[in-house]
Amino acid sequence: MQNSLKDYKSNFSWRNDTIYDGDSPIASFRHGGNEDLSFQDVVLKPGGEPVIKWVVSWQAQFKNFTNVLEKAVINDEDHERLKMEFVSHSPNKYYSSHVEMELTYNSQTKSYQYEVETVLTVNKFPFATWGEFCEKVSSYVLTIPTEYANIWPLRPCEFENWIYKNVDGGWTKLPLNPLYPSGLYNIQFNRLEGILGLFGSKSGPVVHLLGNTPSNTKGDLCFNAWDMHLKASPVMASRKFWAKYKLLCYSKDSCEKIEQKAEYVHYLPEEIAEYERPRFNKKVCDFTESIHLDNPDQEAGLWIPFGDVSSSKWLKHGGFEDKGCILNEGVEDITVSWQAFSKFAPFVERGKKYEFSAYVKTDELDGHGAYIFYCKDGKNFDIPQCACEKITGTGDWKKVSVTTHTMESNGGITLVLQHKGKGKSWFSNVEFKKI
Repeated sequence: MQNSLKDYKSNFSWRNDTIYDGDSPIASFRHGGNEDLSFQDVVLKPGGEPVIKWVVSWQAQFKNFTNVLEKAVINDEDHERLKMEFVSHSPNKYYSSHVEMELTYNSQTKSYQYEVETVLTVNKFPFATWGEFCEKVSSYVLTIPTEYANIWPLRPCEFENWIYKNVDGGWTKLPLNPLYPSGLYNIQFNRLEGILGLFGSKSGPVVHLLGNTPSNTKGDLCFNAWDMHLKASPVMASRKFWAKYKLLCYSKDSCEKIEQKAEYVHYLPEEIAEYERPRFNKKVCDFTESIHLDNPDQEAGLWIPFGDVSSSKWLKHGGFEDKGCILNEGVEDITVSWQAFSKFAPFVERGKKYEFSAYVKTDELDGHGAYIFYCKDGKNFDIPQCACEKITGTGDWKKVSVTTHTMESNGGITLVLQHKGKGKSWFSNVEFKKI
């Protein structure tokens, strides 16, 4: 396909809220109801597969704001240059958005290229008096929909790192793994050349921030580093927010050159200590490994404790067959819940059943006991048919298990190791497998 793209000419058209290149749909425009103004199933290379979802309406704190579409003006008379204009507002009309986009084919990168200019207008001052504004300025800043773009990969497993040009002119890598390091938030881009993109086995989206947009933009990555939020820096009492950027795809050679130059984000000592947590690898977890901070460890889940966490600790020895374990110890009744979160580990398939098992040991444990259970789709299934037997008293290592219901849909599942009571419990060698 690369050779055939040498003299490639696009043939853009707009039909039924969908962009076509010839007979091939390359992006579907969505809006209405509570939905953002967005392009779904965006293809960035002619003949390629959809790679991203792309939100173009302005948002604040992950909430929809300028998602009420007033008008959409599409000019596809020049089939090599598709022009789009979208005007929208917030439901209360306090904010208005004007987005202008131009789609072309970039012969140098052999990809589609969207050039975007977007403006947010504040129509109504949020407080009655200047004095109230000064008093509540922090509240005001949080309500401004400063986020102007959100790039979301459809298949994160095809990518390993977000890479961006940093303020010093070098390249910084942020791995896709289930952690919350400070490097994911308030990313500052190089002021002269604001570039960021997804890099991996497939050619991913690359964003160029244009004009003074790099110096006025911060980037935030979501949990697991799956999607990038681009935000205009809030300005006190500003009536206008502006951003200009282009979205395209690099060649494989260009991506490899950038990857060779890029270095992983630097972690502070306290961050390293905070993220020294046991790793769940979707097969067997014997609590001997931790998540690697500088590794795109997407196949791993992270065990995180909740409740009386000061009464619980992770040990790399002392478990079943002297492997790693979780030790909970309370001189009074305590509740500790170690969880491997859904969305990240593990993933379940519709129509399938799974077995969740672990080795448990107790010492003079009174109360509710030590047991395991699972949660699906945010619901708490801590009920007898979804939890294993609850172990109390004193006993050597015993394997316990619970079989899931037949899954009604694909999705994530949360595994839970639970201690409730006075005394000690150990958990080791967790396994989750399809039956």
